Amino acid sequence: MAQDTTSSQVQDLVRRLQLLEDKEQIREVLYRNARGVDRADPALLKETYHPDGYEVHWETFTGNGHEFSDFITTETATARSVYHSVTNPLIDIQDHRAFSETAYTARTLVDRSPELGGWVEVVVWGRCLDVLEKRDGVWRIAYRQLARDGAKRTVVPDPLVPPALTCGRPDRTDPSYLGMAIAERRPPQQAGKDGMFVAQRHLP
Repeated sequence: MAQDTTSSQVQDLVRRLQLLEDKEQIREVLYRNARGVDRADPALLKETYHPDGYEVHWETFTGNGHEFSDFITTETATARSVYHSVTNPLIDIQDHRAFSETAYTARTLVDRSPELGGWVEVVVWGRCLDVLEKRDGVWRIAYRQLARDGAKRTVVPDPLVPPALTCGRPDRTDPSYLGMAIAERRPPQQAGKDGMFVAQRHLP
């Protein structure tokens, strides 16, 4: 009897560990998807969709996920800044399929001086509604649909732009691709004698 109880407990522990591993893999898919868009990296973005995955970005693009990856990274590469934050993923796993609802906030900064007299900052927020499938042991997006909850557009005649050395980049030259090697390229020490907020006023 005790042996049966122990066996049952082990099986329950294995099931719970598998659930935690699956959820963590799904979260990684969601995070890498956002990174692929921000860094204009179509290869990374495609890794998050199954080959027959479907993306519903409404009037922006609706169709195959891999085709969307090529489209959106071409677009984001032209922006001064693209930033996605994905939070609060709620994941419901049922066997080899899962439904995920994830909040997102996206910010883009694009030069529209000829048409609008300045740079345009667009901030949108909502939720990604995803159906993911585990195929050959790998979770990827099979279907994604955006639920838009709000948007704001602001014309910025003279946006604050950090010095080029400190900026992120919409490609694989972004410092995040260095991984741990980033520590080998540390800049020289610089004392914060003016304080953080004073230094921000000196941005070009």
